[in-house]
Amino acid sequence: MKKWPEIILALMLAGVSLGLVLSGNPAARASGSLHYTANENFVNGVYQPGTLGFNLADVTDKATLDSAPAGVLGLVFLDGCQGATATFVNAATPLAGDPKLWGIYLADEANGGTCTPANLKAASDWVHTHLVGAKTFIIPNNLCADASPCFSNGSNPALLPSNTDIDYFGPSAYPCKTDAPGGCDFAVINRYVAAEQAVGMPTAAMIPVYQAFGGNNAWTDDTGGFFAVPTAAQETTILSTWASLLASPTFDYVYSWGVQVGDTGATDIALSDAPASLQQVFANHNGVVAAPSNLNCPVVNNPVIGQQINCTYQ
Repeated sequence: MKKWPEIILALMLAGVSLGLVLSGNPAARASGSLHYTANENFVNGVYQPGTLGFNLADVTDKATLDSAPAGVLGLVFLDGCQGATATFVNAATPLAGDPKLWGIYLADEANGGTCTPANLKAASDWVHTHLVGAKTFIIPNNLCADASPCFSNGSNPALLPSNTDIDYFGPSAYPCKTDAPGGCDFAVINRYVAAEQAVGMPTAAMIPVYQAFGGNNAWTDDTGGFFAVPTAAQETTILSTWASLLASPTFDYVYSWGVQVGDTGATDIALSDAPASLQQVFANHNGVVAAPSNLNCPVVNNPVIGQQINCTYQ
């Protein structure tokens, strides 16, 4: 019998967080950057994406934020497109001083015509003043075709740190589609980043948004096809393409953890119910190191330290 290698983990009866999952597939999460995935993060009060190493939760209120497990912070969605309105302030004020708050997600697929720079600046400035240390984030909307993306036009000014005081922006290029040659148009990622840079977006303010949804002909693309769930190999290329453009992002974003009803009325496939091979790509990316599959951790009673777990594998 081989040891793994001589690992002996002691648990006090009161319970100690060891960073090791001792049920299901045991895994340890390495420290690293923040990893966020959108939609339906909590099921029956349990933060599900943590199993794949995600540590920045999608939340909408303080109660859910405070229920996040140790080591998980929250990116709280509060609509800032109308500015620092009474509704916005009333929703945000309870978050002040919360140690689990990382930032505020102010807008999704925003364009400068209906979600104006002035309104976003008012909301972002309020956050920076009253939620000290919190960051702000939006997904800007591509106003043109994926073949030639753009983030401003005559009626929609560009949304930038310089005119909104927002910290981070996530250009959401989704390359895998049923009508893309070879299944994915990976160059669309380069085009989105270049289009943001063309309107003055600093590279340091950009956040990579990885595609992990599609299927079931749920969401139409702009060329008449449908978004497709990336394979593990395709996802690996998505990650490497983004890494070549944004070397050290403050966090990264996966769309989506939870399934959604698409614009055709069908329900898509998302990371929570994607093939295990795709989930493993993100587990690896997020620093989850799987233990041997035949790991055996019998619990023995130790009268001095309480329960002791001796891990070996055959």
